[in-house]
Amino acid sequence: MKLEVLHRTEKQTIGLYENVCLVVRWSAVSMDDIEPYRRALALVHERFPGGIAFLQVNRFDPAQTIRVDEAITMALFKLLVSHLPTLRIVALTMRNAPMVLTGLRNQWSRMALLSKTRPNYQGFDNLGQATVAISEALQAPGLPTLSPTELEVAIEELASKRQPTPTP
Repeated sequence: MKLEVLHRTEKQTIGLYENVCLVVRWSAVSMDDIEPYRRALALVHERFPGGIAFLQVNRFDPAQTIRVDEAITMALFKLLVSHLPTLRIVALTMRNAPMVLTGLRNQWSRMALLSKTRPNYQGFDNLGQATVAISEALQAPGLPTLSPTELEVAIEELASKRQPTPTP
């Protein structure tokens, strides 16, 4: 299996590894980021209509996330739920940020309730837990069998593709 890099900047890299849309971030999500997410999800959905996953790995200091922007979260939520039921799991990892993860989970729960959808959204402190959850969510006949270790290697490879920060 091969990682396909779709988008890279100094603040994020986006790629596909089989039927998983992978995102590695070094800063909080902004509205500009929604379009590359949309393109990546559309591509993975087109290739694997039987089941896909979305994994975002945040590698920035959680202190940068003082307050989660409601408009950005809603735009991302709408984009992701537009791929249900094909999208089997949305996983987010953010180390050492239990309060931020709890706040995001609460926002997502509220939006899911209001929109009457039930996305499988899970936040993790640990990448290993996220890759296990994705591997389990994608176990179905006709879908690629991905091991958690393979996904972790793909994440590290994607992170290595980060575009360097421009020097002034």
